Amino acid sequence: HDFVGGGGQSVRPDERGADAFDDLVLALELLEREPNPAPELLWKSLASFLCDTVGNSHRAEINIEKLWNPYLPVRGQLGLVEFRSLRMQHTPQRATAVACLLRALLAMLATRSYRLPLIDWGRELHDRFALPFYLQADLDAVFAELADAGLGLAAPLREVLQQNEFRYFGKVDLPFGSLELWRGLAFWPLVGDAASPEQAGSSRRVDASTTRIEVRWRSPAAGDVASIAAHDPTHWADWRVMVDGVELPLRTEQDSVGALKVFGIRYASFVPLSGLHPTLAAPTPLTLVLRHAKHPTEYLVTLHEWQPDGQAYPGLPLDLNEARQRRAARITVEAVNRQAPASASTHGTVVRPSHKGLTPYSLDRRYR
Repeated sequence: HDFVGGGGQSVRPDERGADAFDDLVLALELLEREPNPAPELLWKSLASFLCDTVGNSHRAEINIEKLWNPYLPVRGQLGLVEFRSLRMQHTPQRATAVACLLRALLAMLATRSYRLPLIDWGRELHDRFALPFYLQADLDAVFAELADAGLGLAAPLREVLQQNEFRYFGKVDLPFGSLELWRGLAFWPLVGDAASPEQAGSSRRVDASTTRIEVRWRSPAAGDVASIAAHDPTHWADWRVMVDGVELPLRTEQDSVGALKVFGIRYASFVPLSGLHPTLAAPTPLTLVLRHAKHPTEYLVTLHEWQPDGQAYPGLPLDLNEARQRRAARITVEAVNRQAPASASTHGTVVRPSHKGLTPYSLDRRYR
């Protein structure tokens, strides 16, 4: 799992609360006033912000514990910076591409002045940027900025970094469009007192029961459009996607493939032994309803947590290909004729105008 967020292993400075962000802005402003800041001053000014919510620098996105720490004898002033958000990669090619990206970013930051203010993303950080589509768009913006600085990465490196196969569950091709399901970021919170003696050591208890899924509804491929859509190219855009009777306010976007609509769904995928909400159930599997006002058939697309028959897997997948097949097999599709009373769907029959769990980018199903 990604294990990101305020309770994760690579906490960002802006994930420590609004007060910490404001003080970081002030700290950078004060450093700007120093004509030639000493290494010790740099460390003292930034160390308090490069740590997690309980002050642990080993769980920070950028760890400068050994940069120029006057309070850590022998190994505190090694000029060392650790990038703890970079995990071990699964192929040598991807490890090389990540290293090249980091090198290019460092070169750009070292040679170009950056005068723009820090962005306070607020709730958008864990909403918009929890979805793979917007993370990819942000990465593309980074590529463009590097190219503008004369430090652009070659196409093979960009292609490796843009590959996101572990987040991709699968695609369902329907007569009037394609539905893709992607795994988004889930920010697991700490449970209980993280600083208590019972949770001291190398591990901490988190509530890992939440899952976030990204839905992408795409227009049909050229030459693969049903007759009813051939006379109306916008027909795909009129389909609605619903969850638990709530119509998702899909966001219209564009990527290199074409037009699409994007939205996220957050839900509890299991009931933990010890979690934040002891009365919260986990109504799985997750079923999406695709419906068109002028079409007699609606489609129920279900994402199962395990095998569709409810059975557990016999063991771990043998390789990445088998893991990919397992993810794809967890998606099932059922076509339901809405005009037939005997098979009238009970999914998404009531569309509520508002929902407490609705944000600009996601629906939190836990409020159902």
